[in-house]
Amino acid sequence: MSIKKLYINPPFYLLLLGITGVFFLSFFYPGIYQYGFILLGLFLVTCIVDAVLLFTWYKDQYFEGRRSHAKVFSLGNNNKVRIHLIKTTARSISGYFIDEIPVKCQVRDIQFQFDFEEKDHLTKSYSLHIVERGKYEYGDIQLFVNSPLKIFTKRITILHSETVPAYPSVLDLKKYNLYSIQSLMMYEGIKRIRRIGQSTEFEQIKDYVQGDEIKKINWKATGRTGKLKVNHYEEEKSQQIYSIIDTSRAMYMPFNKMSLTDYAVNASLILSNAAIQKNDKAGLMTFSAHQGIAVKSDKNPLQLKRINEALYSLEQDTTEADFEMLYQNVRKLIKHRSMLMLYTNFESKYTIERVLPVLRKLSKLHLLVVVIFENEETTKYASESAETLRDVYYKVVAGELAMEKKLMIKELQNLGIQTLYTTPQNLSINTLNKYLEMKARGLI
Repeated sequence: MSIKKLYINPPFYLLLLGITGVFFLSFFYPGIYQYGFILLGLFLVTCIVDAVLLFTWYKDQYFEGRRSHAKVFSLGNNNKVRIHLIKTTARSISGYFIDEIPVKCQVRDIQFQFDFEEKDHLTKSYSLHIVERGKYEYGDIQLFVNSPLKIFTKRITILHSETVPAYPSVLDLKKYNLYSIQSLMMYEGIKRIRRIGQSTEFEQIKDYVQGDEIKKINWKATGRTGKLKVNHYEEEKSQQIYSIIDTSRAMYMPFNKMSLTDYAVNASLILSNAAIQKNDKAGLMTFSAHQGIAVKSDKNPLQLKRINEALYSLEQDTTEADFEMLYQNVRKLIKHRSMLMLYTNFESKYTIERVLPVLRKLSKLHLLVVVIFENEETTKYASESAETLRDVYYKVVAGELAMEKKLMIKELQNLGIQTLYTTPQNLSINTLNKYLEMKARGLI
């Protein structure tokens, strides 16, 4: 189907209405009847001339345009987009243009006026708030140029369709990178405590001295030299930091149009970047009813790119999460004691009681931090004043739900499991603070 190129503006209908009024008055004043035909003839000639000038003076090739933005959109942030227009004719031009914004954004109110009189180029900008990962399909730039008398408008299409991927928040990554360095300095001087478990890496072979462990004797080196030699180990400096994301229906709940999964995606990328910056090994796991993505921990500079690509391709599930399967996968993939940042959501005490045995087993093997999301809407509703009996009932229920979450946190802490109670909007910064706190206390 061809796109309509010519549009009629309000002045056309106003002039036609005026001529109709002349013919109407001619019933009462017959002498003006002939003037009505004269005006109608002038009107038709004017419209024809205006339309001809519109298509001869303002040809499609007289306009150029392009769209500029970041190579990838940042999830959860406002992404700036600029439109650059250039005219190659000396005539003054007025009108407006629209950008065919991706359907995913559901934005229909962005329109820019332009008036080329002195300048031959202009730049307009707008921002898109991205709330979903994936590909965003842009259309073309549509110009609507007014005719010299502004009776008609011509549509000019500047072909500029493109696809822009939306990745986990790169803007937050840059913002929190400096923050993590500054925050770690706050913990300097804190006494480090002995780490639970033992994680060592080989340093060198030394002569045996009294007090060395017999099991560390290197018999091959002893046989070659004729002297007792022992392997010397040092505490491994690089600890393993795993982000584990629950992609089941429990994390599908939206806050400010973003799902809890997408909030966890942004936080995982920021945590992984901070871990690599601190010389730790960052890894990623996802799960639902089935085994998801698994990126083995590493501190290679390319590791962050691997994690970012894995998070970008992460798909939301609508099934129930299988925590027993998660435990088995953790046992297979993670061989040494590590920090596990578990992003999940419990809305009732019943749901957490079902998975509590699995969480206890995980906490015995690793430093487990369970993220529990605060439902801001419920908390806010519980604090508002009630005006009717129905409001009182809803207020009590909301208060019970908020209190139930705090009881869940207390129960986890009594079992020695670290928790992070946060709103979705503050998840990234609170996750980063929790990691820096654990690192400063020497727990990882």
